[in-house]
Amino acid sequence: MSVRSRWDAVILGAGTAGMACAVTAAEHGAQVCVVEKTGEVGGTLHLSSGELSAAGTARQRSWGVDDDPERHWQDVVRISRGTADPIVGRLAVDAAPRTVAWLEELGVELGPDTPVINKRHEPYATARVYSPPGAGRDILRALARPWNDHLAAGRIDLLEDTRVDELVRDGDGGVSGVRAVRVDGRRVVLRGAHVVLATGGYGANLAMLRARAPGTDGLVSACRPSSTGDGVRLAEAVGAAFHRAERQLPALAALAIAPAEGMLPRFITLNPHVWPPRAIHVNVRGERFLAEDDLSNDRRERALLAQPGQRMWVVFDEASLADGTTFDPNIDATELRALACEGACAWAAADLDALAQLGGVDPAGLARTVDAWNAAVTSGVDPLGVRQPGPPIATPPFFAVAVTGAVVTTFGGLAVDGDLRVLDHAGCPVPGLFAAGEVIGTGTTSGSVFSGGMSATAALSFGRLVGLTVAAGSA
Repeated sequence: MSVRSRWDAVILGAGTAGMACAVTAAEHGAQVCVVEKTGEVGGTLHLSSGELSAAGTARQRSWGVDDDPERHWQDVVRISRGTADPIVGRLAVDAAPRTVAWLEELGVELGPDTPVINKRHEPYATARVYSPPGAGRDILRALARPWNDHLAAGRIDLLEDTRVDELVRDGDGGVSGVRAVRVDGRRVVLRGAHVVLATGGYGANLAMLRARAPGTDGLVSACRPSSTGDGVRLAEAVGAAFHRAERQLPALAALAIAPAEGMLPRFITLNPHVWPPRAIHVNVRGERFLAEDDLSNDRRERALLAQPGQRMWVVFDEASLADGTTFDPNIDATELRALACEGACAWAAADLDALAQLGGVDPAGLARTVDAWNAAVTSGVDPLGVRQPGPPIATPPFFAVAVTGAVVTTFGGLAVDGDLRVLDHAGCPVPGLFAAGEVIGTGTTSGSVFSGGMSATAALSFGRLVGLTVAAGSA
């Protein structure tokens, strides 16, 4: 790190938004200091699918897709039922095609078959979703090239393994720096004309999540361990406003067992767009609560969120495993039987009563539900609306797998304006303080649903926009 007492910006977090911000600011002549509390850069890009969405791109035009940011925004409004922020969400959509072009200039390959209409979330009406073959790591590798160049040239100073304890305020109430602790215990004060919060969300801090989004007590975290809400805590201490946590949605469907330390939860695939259902889904009362082949991921996510403890049991029989079709593309029949033998999140039994008791489901409720399901298979008419009910659950041993929702991003975040300045409770900007990425909340850009590509794309775009602001202030 170069010897410097003040920078054009101090950026907290070297993840998706923080790296984009630092690289852009440095490209335009600014001197920035990036503070990262872990020992590596990249943040959620190490885990992210790297899914991007943008309208009016060169790739769309080459495929003959007629699209533009206005239609993209109207699709976000439709999918989110009008809950995406009309200023900040629209800012993300308008900036997206420039961000995708920038990534391509950096060497990111967007996949030969993209853009697509991605049905992992509520689908757009137009093909505008791009997924690099190597997921978020492809984006990280591309960002690393200019990042390393600017580090070598001294335009970016990086402090890793450094925890920020406090934002420093000047005499006028503005934020003008940070107080931090290095890994060796040394305390430092870092000052900048701008302070940028790019610290990510709070998905690994389940106590914080549950306190701010009641009804999420059964969810597990699939987030980076460093996603503990530091930026929210720091900003709230200087009067910043926080909102939209109540919009939290889970991603389906994680095995309902605490993963080993340092590990992420395992998932099974319950998306009928990807894998036809061969089981019924019941709650702790043994009752079905949705059509298992419902093509709306949003309805399925909300249905799980409404169940006691956000938990459900996937129930099926030996025939579903032994007919030559694996139960799930992520976990084959052999693995599933092994999980059932372990008895932590999956069970097998010779009869339904014993299965229910092993899995913690109401035995009478499960018996009634299976009888009703088998009758629906015979009649071809399911009261919950499954289009082609089946197969029956009749061949022992019977199996149950307990699953829950996973936190992959947090919907609550800091309030910001159209310039990405952090706002206080009166709606006024906190002088000198900016935010980009998940710290402003996925609920800001996606609304109350998962809108495809509106997380990583927005984080990159907003990092770049704040980087330009930083550079303009240094001129």
